[in-house]
Amino acid sequence: MSLNRNQIAFVEASEKENGVGAVLTRDHIKVTADKHSLPFPYWLVTKSEYRAGRGKYAVPALGVTVAA
Repeated sequence: MSLNRNQIAFVEASEKENGVGAVLTRDHIKVTADKHSLPFPYWLVTKSEYRAGRGKYAVPALGVTVAA
């Protein structure tokens, strides 16, 4: 899956705040998006390939493709 401009912006902001490959809760995702004036990344919380447990989501690293 290739990421669009908004998705890349969120991943970059998340890497800056939480490190590469961070696992975040919805609250942390919202805080990161709000802090950087980005829209909430529904793509991250709705796609099963990003789930890392109950209520936790793995932010993809830039340049790494995720198998669907």
